[in-house]
Amino acid sequence: MPPGGLALWLRLAGVRGDDLAAAAAECGLAFFPGSRFSADGTLSGWLRMPYTAPPEALDRAAAQLRRAHHTCRR
Repeated sequence: MPPGGLALWLRLAGVRGDDLAAAAAECGLAFFPGSRFSADGTLSGWLRMPYTAPPEALDRAAAQLRRAHHTCRR
């Protein structure tokens, strides 16, 4: 468990956060890509993932994110 905060920062491999957010939206998952948290877009390879939801909701979100990531990498 993280020592504090409300979100984890995940470094993405092989996909931009903006592209992943668009694909995730098609899978029913909404999140803000890292680029939304930087003035100059330097966080485009990152994802800010909140983890305060119930475990069942996090499991569903992880599955949707996995599907979206697979879509982006095609």
